[in-house]
Amino acid sequence: MYLVYMIVNKCNTDDLYIGMTSRGYGRLVSYFEAERGVRRKRRVDRRIRDTGGWKNWKWIPIVYAETKQECLMYERYHITRLYPNLNCAIPHKRNEIYLDI
Repeated sequence: MYLVYMIVNKCNTDDLYIGMTSRGYGRLVSYFEAERGVRRKRRVDRRIRDTGGWKNWKWIPIVYAETKQECLMYERYHITRLYPNLNCAIPHKRNEIYLDI
């Protein structure tokens, strides 16, 4: 089972991240570790840490999928629809198309 999820800042709804995982609880734990000081390079981890931690953020499941391909399709749909500022790439597209370089 795969999951597409959203992480959104409660105070600034412009801060948004869309992701997918096959290990929902494990992925959530990795975000909490980033808040406690485990250094991650992901843009979303840095932003959560820099804006006061998880008390200011929500983790919201969006859709469950049976296969990875189906999940990637849903993730891409939501990324292209919402253009989250904390994502670095769109699945199945070259990074240059999405990044502000």
